[in-house]
Amino acid sequence: MADHSEHEEFTELPDLSEVLREDPYLVPYQEDLCRRYQLFTERLSKLEEAEGSFDDFTRSYTSYGVQRQANNSLMFREWAPGAKALFLTGDFNDWNSTSHPYTKKEYGKWELCLPPKRDKSPAVEHETKLKLMAIMEHAYYGSFGYQITNFFAASSRFGTPEDLKRLVDTAHSLGITVLLDVVHSHASSNTADGLNKFDGTDSCFFHSGARGNHLQWGSRLFNYQSWEV
Repeated sequence: MADHSEHEEFTELPDLSEVLREDPYLVPYQEDLCRRYQLFTERLSKLEEAEGSFDDFTRSYTSYGVQRQANNSLMFREWAPGAKALFLTGDFNDWNSTSHPYTKKEYGKWELCLPPKRDKSPAVEHETKLKLMAIMEHAYYGSFGYQITNFFAASSRFGTPEDLKRLVDTAHSLGITVLLDVVHSHASSNTADGLNKFDGTDSCFFHSGARGNHLQWGSRLFNYQSWEV
């Protein structure tokens, strides 16, 4: 087993004896299990030190993406470290590809604030039309929902979001437990409707090169060593 003495004064390694006894097939991987546990505790400690708590770190969704402010202005934030420029386009600006540039911030972050309209309503109208896959949205049906294109939308194959909620509510009313197949480790390799090459590189959210491609599933693999990921 590898020498972990340089870390043990900071982290107490777990006792794996009972686990290994229950599942002897894990014995050859004991060293790697300890190594991974050490890496996990070190990263968790850094996250808690920088973000205040792990719970605070998991709430980045409250600042990234599109956030409506108290005065109905809209704050857009993205992480695209390899991008040279970012622009927002849509019906609100007649699909002008350069009229609304983001401002580059530290650590590869980008921001754009849209003030409200004259009638105080948001500059971009929000329509509740969500899509998702196996439960989360995916473009290719044959991927069994593993080539995800939108991690925050229910698959349109279940109908509208209200249709999906009605299905779940009906199942619950009949005493049926509903399990949702939520896939976190795969993403579509599509570049037009997925995260792949979001900032023009193949390493924004994923490992670059062959390590970032799951050949069996035809999907991209996230780089969990990246702080932002």
